Amino acid sequence: MKNEKGFTLVELLIVIAVVFILSMLAVISLSGLRAKTRDTDRITDINAVRDAMIAVKAGSETFENACAEFGQLSSCDSSKDEWLGAYIPNVSDMNDPIALQDNLCQEDSQSACNYNFAEVGKDNYNLYFYMERGIDRTQGEGVYKLTESGIEFVAPIR
Repeated sequence: MKNEKGFTLVELLIVIAVVFILSMLAVISLSGLRAKTRDTDRITDINAVRDAMIAVKAGSETFENACAEFGQLSSCDSSKDEWLGAYIPNVSDMNDPIALQDNLCQEDSQSACNYNFAEVGKDNYNLYFYMERGIDRTQGEGVYKLTESGIEFVAPIR
């Protein structure tokens, strides 16, 4: 009987397979963590906009003074006191973390999209934005809308 030291080919293959499976599980969990981090960034931005809109309305009794050009949130000018820029100094940098620059959120958007003021009136506003995992994971991936009453789910991404 030989007394050889070392591992057999089968033992080495089993170890390689286990390491591969563990590394794949790590990659999968990290991708979910990245999506959660991006959604946290989006909610931070949306909460800042909500608070700034409340301040704009309190100061001028209308939401209409929030931004000179409605559309992409980052196009708001920060040089006027009554505009969002007075309350959010970095408003011109506020974009979705993964959306293409010119892809603005609409009710029927089907992919990541940038924050979009679709409507602003004296007493109301609609800011559309995208979430990868949903708000509190209740609705899931899709387009959401910030209004003067809060956040609403608009449409899922198919």
